[in-house]
Amino acid sequence: MRIVLVLGLLLASWPLVLSEAAGQQARRSRAAQPWTLSRGGDSATLVFDDCDNCGNHGNQLVVATCLGPGRQADLSFLLPPPRRGAQPLQIGSRIEVSLQIGAERFAFRGAVDSHPIGEQIGTPIAPDHAVFTAMIQGASMRMSAPNGAQDVTLRGAAGPIRAWQAACGVAPGAAAPPPPSGGLAGYARYAGGYEVTAFLRDPPIARALSGMLDAASLRRLRDNLGVHEPIALESPMLVIQGGKPRMADVENAMVTLNLETGALEIGLHSHGRVVVRGPEPRAALSAPMTRWAASFQRGGRPFDYIQVGQGQPAAQPPPSPASGGKTPGAANPRW
Repeated sequence: MRIVLVLGLLLASWPLVLSEAAGQQARRSRAAQPWTLSRGGDSATLVFDDCDNCGNHGNQLVVATCLGPGRQADLSFLLPPPRRGAQPLQIGSRIEVSLQIGAERFAFRGAVDSHPIGEQIGTPIAPDHAVFTAMIQGASMRMSAPNGAQDVTLRGAAGPIRAWQAACGVAPGAAAPPPPSGGLAGYARYAGGYEVTAFLRDPPIARALSGMLDAASLRRLRDNLGVHEPIALESPMLVIQGGKPRMADVENAMVTLNLETGALEIGLHSHGRVVVRGPEPRAALSAPMTRWAASFQRGGRPFDYIQVGQGQPAAQPPPSPASGGKTPGAANPRW
């Protein structure tokens, strides 16, 4: 009788032993290769999961999902464990998560949502976004949120990321395509995307910006576009607006490009003061820039406007050294 009872207990516990063994194998697999790709119909999901004690849902620090070729993807982050003394994040509040990969820094904004083991944020993203190229080339990345930070290994990420991009319709070698070099209409391709850095570095755009701003103001412009929404198209205006990471309530910027005339406008906001620069008189300022600048006005004080001499991304040489690097007409260009 005892023998039968013992055998019965062993048989009853065997599924639990097998389940635990399978769980240990899955945890070892996650630790050895945290970056994985899964497919389901037309959808593809890229996941970073290195947690060895998080159950079936895993850690899933980074999740990128697309629903098929030509479709916009979604990128979500499981927020790092909070620092001691950090204020808890409120569900529904919008925060910034930044990724430092080598010398490159990327910032994303999203609403805090609940997750089985913490909080997360999500944001739409293009499958060929430059952050994926940086992940392929990098060794690790530092993920920072208002309440904490965490290091994420990029070991073994290249293969799954390339396979995910291919499933999302990104041709091999097509990630982070070069900006257009001919014709104003070519800049319309930026609409709906997040390639602000590529836009600012486009040679004609960069020359025009250098003719309108000095080096310090250029740095402020880049900083104040560190966190940004998708690039908008309000025909004929291409509109870029954003804020400085962790200071987006007091440091902001806007850049507009007229796709018909090539006129480039720049707006900088810092702690209540707004300065707008453009090649035309104030009365000809575009509607998007006028609305943006007016949104920061307090007490009826008009925003400052500087008409500058070079505000079009035409194929022209940089300002000559004889002029001290300044463009005629760009009086008082410093912020």
